[in-house]
Amino acid sequence: VLLRRVAGQSRGAIAVAMFSGAAVTPLAAGLLLSAAGPALLPFPVTAGLWIAVVAATATAYLLGNLALQYGAARLPANTTALIMLTEVVVAGVSGALLAGEVLTTRVLIGGLLIIAAAASSVLVPGRRPSKPASAPGAAG
Repeated sequence: VLLRRVAGQSRGAIAVAMFSGAAVTPLAAGLLLSAAGPALLPFPVTAGLWIAVVAATATAYLLGNLALQYGAARLPANTTALIMLTEVVVAGVSGALLAGEVLTTRVLIGGLLIIAAAASSVLVPGRRPSKPASAPGAAG
């Protein structure tokens, strides 16, 4: 929605603002969490592996943000918002698949409601075709 609101700005300014905001948030979260104690997951043992993980994550982040900017600039704001809601569903499923999280009934119902909302916004009640107007002066 914010991308649509600043549509009059240059694409470069929008990109810098978006990347900056998306970099500041995890940095702030990391600093706050580091004050709470050590990280739950240890860093990779070798420096080469750590650099590869950071590079792969940065590349995925860059590509994802570029795709978001491309799509959000071309879609209506309500459609963009609904598509972005699916991020919650993807996060739940990927958490279960990659991190062994348990999908509870509550999470599954929430995901289904999000998908239903997105699907229902796409469905537009069909219009009945109007009867063709007869030509002026035609006998009817």
